[in-house]
Amino acid sequence: MGVPVLTTKTKWNDVEDYLNKGGISGFALESSLDELVKGALKLLRDKQVYERMSINGIKKARNYDWDNIAEQTESYYLSLIN
Repeated sequence: MGVPVLTTKTKWNDVEDYLNKGGISGFALESSLDELVKGALKLLRDKQVYERMSINGIKKARNYDWDNIAEQTESYYLSLIN
């Protein structure tokens, strides 16, 4: 959708790694209202940051296109057969 992600860091997931791979596409912030507000304001006030994160997110999402995933899965299974 091209909307940068605002999320909180937790010890149970690697969302920060996901956001940073292939270009930063959002903020993983400390779990507090102040931090979430700061992140939202940064995106609202800095158009360049918003646009860069938006473009990076769209590029990243292409890797998760169903047709792409189906082709990768088929290729993997064919490699196992051969």
